[in-house]
Amino acid sequence: MNNWKTKNNKHFLKTICTLINIAANSAPRRDLLLNQGVFQPLLKVVDEALSDENNINEDDVKFGTFAISNLCKGTPAPQISFVKAAIPTLFNVLYCLNDEGIPSEEDREKNEKTLAAATSALCHLTASKETLDLVFSCEKALPTLLNLFT
Repeated sequence: MNNWKTKNNKHFLKTICTLINIAANSAPRRDLLLNQGVFQPLLKVVDEALSDENNINEDDVKFGTFAISNLCKGTPAPQISFVKAAIPTLFNVLYCLNDEGIPSEEDREKNEKTLAAATSALCHLTASKETLDLVFSCEKALPTLLNLFT
Protein backbone atom coordinates (compact mmCIF):
# COMPACT_ATOMS: atom_id res chain seq x y z
CA MET A 1 0.00 0.00 0.00
CA ASN A 2 2.73 2.48 0.90
CA ASN A 3 4.66 1.77 -2.30
CA TRP A 4 1.70 2.79 -4.40
CA LYS A 5 1.07 5.82 -2.23
CA THR A 6 4.56 7.19 -2.77
CA LYS A 7 4.34 6.59 -6.50
CA ASN A 8 1.05 8.40 -7.05
CA ASN A 9 -0.67 10.09 -4.12
CA LYS A 10 -3.61 11.25 -6.29
CA HIS A 11 -4.61 7.67 -7.12
CA PHE A 12 -4.00 6.58 -3.55
CA LEU A 13 -6.44 9.22 -2.25
CA LYS A 14 -9.03 8.22 -4.85
CA THR A 15 -8.71 4.65 -3.62
CA ILE A 16 -9.44 5.84 -0.09
CA CYS A 17 -12.43 7.80 -1.42
CA THR A 18 -13.69 4.61 -3.05
CA LEU A 19 -13.44 2.82 0.30
CA ILE A 20 -15.40 5.67 1.90
CA ASN A 21 -18.16 5.27 -0.68
CA ILE A 22 -18.27 1.48 -0.36
CA ALA A 23 -18.55 1.61 3.44
CA ALA A 24 -21.08 4.46 3.58
CA ASN A 25 -24.61 3.49 4.58
CA SER A 26 -24.20 -0.26 4.08
CA ALA A 27 -23.39 -2.53 6.98
CA PRO A 28 -22.84 -5.59 4.74
CA ARG A 29 -20.36 -3.71 2.52
CA ARG A 30 -18.68 -2.20 5.58
CA ASP A 31 -18.31 -5.66 7.10
CA LEU A 32 -16.93 -7.01 3.84
CA LEU A 33 -14.19 -4.34 3.91
CA LEU A 34 -13.44 -5.02 7.58
CA ASN A 35 -13.20 -8.76 6.89
CA GLN A 36 -10.77 -8.04 4.05
CA GLY A 37 -8.40 -6.30 6.47
CA VAL A 38 -8.69 -2.74 5.17
CA PHE A 39 -8.85 -1.18 8.62
CA GLN A 40 -5.26 -1.49 9.85
CA PRO A 41 -3.77 0.00 6.65
CA LEU A 42 -6.15 2.98 6.96
CA LEU A 43 -5.08 3.55 10.55
CA LYS A 44 -1.47 3.44 9.42
CA VAL A 45 -2.15 6.03 6.69
CA VAL A 46 -3.62 8.46 9.23
CA ASP A 47 -1.00 7.78 11.90
CA GLU A 48 1.83 8.34 9.42
CA ALA A 49 0.20 11.50 8.07
CA LEU A 50 0.10 12.91 11.61
CA SER A 51 3.57 11.72 12.64
CA ASP A 52 5.38 14.95 11.70
CA GLU A 53 3.65 17.76 13.61
CA ASN A 54 5.38 20.36 11.45
CA ASN A 55 4.27 18.76 8.19
CA ILE A 56 0.85 17.11 8.60
CA ASN A 57 -0.44 15.54 5.39
CA GLU A 58 -3.96 16.96 5.65
CA ASP A 59 -5.38 15.07 2.65
CA ASP A 60 -4.33 11.68 3.99
CA VAL A 61 -5.68 12.61 7.43
CA LYS A 62 -8.97 13.88 6.02
CA PHE A 63 -9.74 11.02 3.66
CA GLY A 64 -8.38 8.36 6.00
CA THR A 65 -10.48 9.72 8.88
CA PHE A 66 -13.63 9.77 6.72
CA ALA A 67 -13.02 6.14 5.73
CA ILE A 68 -12.35 5.10 9.34
CA SER A 69 -15.50 6.93 10.45
CA ASN A 70 -17.65 5.11 7.88
CA LEU A 71 -16.18 1.78 8.96
CA CYS A 72 -16.97 2.49 12.64
CA LYS A 73 -20.66 3.20 12.27
CA GLY A 74 -23.82 1.64 10.93
CA THR A 75 -26.66 -0.59 11.98
CA PRO A 76 -25.96 -3.15 13.10
CA ALA A 77 -22.76 -1.80 14.62
CA PRO A 78 -19.51 -3.31 13.39
CA GLN A 79 -17.78 -5.92 15.52
CA ILE A 80 -15.81 -4.02 18.13
CA SER A 81 -12.88 -6.38 17.66
CA PHE A 82 -12.45 -4.94 14.15
CA VAL A 83 -12.75 -1.24 14.93
CA LYS A 84 -11.53 -0.67 18.49
CA ALA A 85 -7.99 -0.11 17.22
CA ALA A 86 -9.20 3.21 15.78
CA ILE A 87 -9.60 4.86 19.18
CA PRO A 88 -5.99 6.04 19.65
CA THR A 89 -5.76 7.16 16.01
CA LEU A 90 -9.00 9.15 16.23
CA PHE A 91 -7.91 10.87 19.42
CA ASN A 92 -4.62 11.69 17.74
CA VAL A 93 -6.57 13.30 14.87
CA LEU A 94 -8.54 15.39 17.36
CA TYR A 95 -5.42 16.36 19.26
CA CYS A 96 -3.34 17.29 16.20
CA LEU A 97 -6.07 19.15 14.34
CA ASN A 98 -7.51 20.91 17.36
CA ASP A 99 -6.82 24.57 18.14
CA GLU A 100 -3.54 23.84 19.89
CA GLY A 101 -1.93 22.32 16.83
CA ILE A 102 -3.38 24.54 14.11
CA PRO A 103 -2.04 28.10 13.95
CA SER A 104 -4.72 29.98 12.01
CA GLU A 105 -8.50 30.24 12.08
CA GLU A 106 -8.57 29.47 8.35
CA ASP A 107 -6.71 26.18 8.91
CA ARG A 108 -9.02 25.24 11.79
CA GLU A 109 -12.08 25.83 9.61
CA LYS A 110 -10.53 23.74 6.84
CA ASN A 111 -10.15 20.83 9.27
CA GLU A 112 -13.66 21.10 10.73
CA LYS A 113 -15.10 18.23 8.63
CA THR A 114 -12.20 15.97 9.57
CA LEU A 115 -12.76 16.75 13.25
CA ALA A 116 -16.47 16.05 12.80
CA ALA A 117 -15.74 12.67 11.19
CA ALA A 118 -13.36 11.73 14.02
CA THR A 119 -15.84 12.73 16.73
CA SER A 120 -18.65 10.90 14.91
CA ALA A 121 -16.61 7.70 14.83
CA LEU A 122 -15.68 8.07 18.50
CA CYS A 123 -19.33 8.63 19.37
CA HIS A 124 -20.21 5.31 17.73
CA LEU A 125 -17.26 3.52 19.30
CA THR A 126 -17.98 4.74 22.81
CA ALA A 127 -21.53 3.37 22.66
CA SER A 128 -19.98 0.01 23.54
CA LYS A 129 -18.98 -0.72 27.14
CA GLU A 130 -16.07 -2.74 25.76
CA THR A 131 -14.47 0.32 24.22
CA LEU A 132 -14.90 2.72 27.14
CA ASP A 133 -11.87 1.25 28.92
CA LEU A 134 -9.85 1.82 25.76
CA VAL A 135 -10.97 5.44 25.63
CA PHE A 136 -9.83 6.03 29.20
CA SER A 137 -6.52 4.32 28.52
CA CYS A 138 -5.67 6.88 25.80
CA GLU A 139 -3.51 9.54 27.41
CA LYS A 140 -4.91 12.38 25.29
CA ALA A 141 -8.56 11.29 25.36
CA LEU A 142 -10.21 13.30 28.10
CA PRO A 143 -8.09 16.47 27.80
CA THR A 144 -8.72 16.50 24.05
CA LEU A 145 -12.48 15.99 24.40
CA LEU A 146 -12.73 18.63 27.10
CA ASN A 147 -10.74 21.07 25.02
CA LEU A 148 -13.14 20.55 22.11
CA PHE A 149 -16.11 20.95 24.43
CA THR A 150 -15.06 24.13 26.18
